[in-house]
Amino acid sequence: MEAIGGILLFVFLLCLYFIPVGIALYRKRSNTVQIALVNFFFGWIIIGWVIALIMAFGTEAQTNITVVQKVGQEQEGEEKENVEKENV
Repeated sequence: MEAIGGILLFVFLLCLYFIPVGIALYRKRSNTVQIALVNFFFGWIIIGWVIALIMAFGTEAQTNITVVQKVGQEQEGEEKENVEKENV
């Protein structure tokens, strides 16, 4: 009976240990693998676990997308046609 209690305690503590990974998976973080590695290798040091937890709760890096629309000759040609039609 004590063996079952010990196993349940071990599983419970293991779940607590990997909470940062669970949070990262739930939040669909792009750096989940890095969080898991930091947690696995350095989580036994309390500061490593805290760092993994901060990484899991952190925000994703913002990527700015700039759309450049090139004005082609087709559009200029359309403008010329419109001007010619107005003059007629």
